[in-house]
Amino acid sequence: GVEIPVEMPASFSLKSTAAGSLEQLAIKSLEAVVKDEGVDVNLTGSVANVIKLSGVEGNIQALVHDTANLSKFAGIELPSLGSLNLQGQVVSEGETYRLNSLELDLDGEAVKAQIHAAIKDLLALASIAEKPESSGAAGIDASFNVDTSSVAELVRAASLEIVEIPEIGALQFEGHLGSYEQSLALDAFNAVLTRDGVETKAAVTIQDVIALSGVQANIDGHLDSLSVLADFTDAELPETGPWTLSV
Repeated sequence: GVEIPVEMPASFSLKSTAAGSLEQLAIKSLEAVVKDEGVDVNLTGSVANVIKLSGVEGNIQALVHDTANLSKFAGIELPSLGSLNLQGQVVSEGETYRLNSLELDLDGEAVKAQIHAAIKDLLALASIAEKPESSGAAGIDASFNVDTSSVAELVRAASLEIVEIPEIGALQFEGHLGSYEQSLALDAFNAVLTRDGVETKAAVTIQDVIALSGVQANIDGHLDSLSVLADFTDAELPETGPWTLSV
């Protein structure tokens, strides 16, 4: 028999209307609703020709009260990072499918994150592992923004703690991934790490993310005094004037 490794949702409903002949059967409307504790998912869509899978339009809207609520569907214990809101639309275009839009918003005490993405060719995207040059044809356009008031708290909340890490401060970073010719580029990545008396800024670009080539990075650091690093050295450091580092 077939084993399903994850649990099924508490409720699932499906409504659809179809019209046409066997040669050109159309789904005029389709609505699926999945509900479980802390999870609400709505899928709507239509298909102009079911046989040829053309004229496809699908929309998803999902609200998860807490990421931990997804554990039963993932088959593993997921950390509690906050609420998750997801919206997206997929349509067919010629011989492939296009992700018109994907918006994901994570809102928690330890971390807040937003992702906005669009992909021109989903079939090209699926072949990137075997054909890295397909990343250009995929037409990836993705931006992201992550903000945490405490890196140490986020590591603990995400259950990623292998060793105790010191409180290194708040971290905010944003960036953009895009397809260019035959490569996937990180054309913008900016990060700021701040702690009392310490500020570090980094700007990174990568011409080819898959090959990890064409990497450029600029790092600027500022210390009010050497003494602010005492927590990291387990030793007292002298009070000094400000220090600045640029790499």
